[in-house]
Amino acid sequence: MVILLLSLLLIGALLGFRFHVFILVPAIACALGCVLAVKIACGEAVWLALVQASLASAVLQIGYFCGIVLASTATRGHVLQWQSISVSQRTNR
Repeated sequence: MVILLLSLLLIGALLGFRFHVFILVPAIACALGCVLAVKIACGEAVWLALVQASLASAVLQIGYFCGIVLASTATRGHVLQWQSISVSQRTNR
């Protein structure tokens, strides 16, 4: 379950980095359907499968939010930009 949650966190971050909010609803529906189908097919209790599916949905949304924050800071130039100090800006010692 931990691997599933970590992968959903990364998928959510990638979706948040690339797409708008409208992609979140189909992604949650797909995640809920897949988790419920696998957990019930493995023979787990339905209530436990529902708890795990809701946890997967929450982690996907958290990853999406983190992706949005990363994308907004990257577009402002605060991330992934190296600033160099020119020779004229250095202090003389």
